[in-house]
Parts: sequence; C-alpha cells; structure tokens
Amino acid sequence: MSGLPANLVGAQAVGVQALGLLAPPSLVVAAASATALRMSRSGPVAVVVVKAGAGERAPLPMPPPTPAAVRLAAELRGRGHPATATWRLVRSDVQTVAEAGLVLELLDGGSRLPTVVAAGVARTDEVDRLMGRCRPLVLAADDDIGRVVIEAAPGGALPLQLPPAGAAVVLAHAGIAAPPAWVESIDRVLGSND
Repeated sequence: MSGLPANLVGAQAVGVQALGLLAPPSLVVAAASATALRMSRSGPVAVVVVKAGAGERAPLPMPPPTPAAVRLAAELRGRGHPATATWRLVRSDVQTVAEAGLVLELLDGGSRLPTVVAAGVARTDEVDRLMGRCRPLVLAADDDIGRVVIEAAPGGALPLQLPPAGAAVVLAHAGIAAPPAWVESIDRVLGSND
C-alpha cells in the first residue's frame, strides 16, 4: 500500500517509526497517546488501539484538531478505518488485531510518522505477531501488579512504569501532551531505543 502524503509526516520524529505497547485496558489509551506525543514534538502522531469494548474518552471537551491531524484522520476514514483527531493526536480504535495491522500498513507505508500500536487485550499469537512488527515493544503498567508483569517480561521488551498522574491524563487524551508525571519515564524508554 502507498504511504501517507508527505505533508502528514511529523517533522521531528525520533528514530522510532512504529512502537508497540502492551498495557492493561484501563491504561492503554492514555499510555499510548502520551508515548506518541513524546515521540515527536510537532506534527501529527498516530495511535492504533486494539481494545475490547468502547474506547476511553476523556471527560472534558477536546481541543480542535490541527489541519494535519484532520487530513490524517480523513485519510484513514477514507480507507474504511475508524479515526478521530484531537489537537495533533490521531487515534484509530479498532476491535481486532487484523484491523490494527491494516491501519499500521497505511501509517507505515514509507512515512516517518510517529506511531504507537497499542493492545489492551489478552496476549495471543496474533497480538504477538502484530507487536513483532513494531520496535521497540514496551510494556506499560501503573500499579504493583503491572510491575510484576513487567519484571517477568521476555527479553527485549522495555518496561514503562507510569506513576499516578491523576486528572493530568486528560492532556494525553486531548492530544496536547503527556501527563507531567509520565514524561521522565516515557523519555527514558524512548531514549533507550536510540
């Protein structure tokens, strides 16, 4: 498939093109959004979320999307995939791993668009294959149970321990910024991939 138009590519993307992220359903959208926003300081960023049930929504009104985010979301919807845009974050909430793979192909087609492919579902062979297309693989957690899961992770997976962020998670949902309490942890993971 062809890549996205050049005007949709973030200008300051770091070396990561598509990062995989596994997280509990309650954390997956916020963690993926915050990580994508830290991957590039300008331009649109994309998040593809595989999650059972309805997608998380922040409780406050969202800022209007940037023109580049509007174009990217329209491109994905034009190809038959769900997509919403808030500020510079474009999010595609899909119900199946197969659809996440199709959206990733569209986003990955030769562009340098910062993308996070996140799964908040049980790990299966299909989820592992999807995550195998992404580098690096990040395991996110925000509690003691998650910390145990991270410590038992297979080699090569990067741990992302997120401290409590309170209401600041709305910043990630709005496509504005990572919650301040998460910035250091996310930057450490992104820096370890350089």
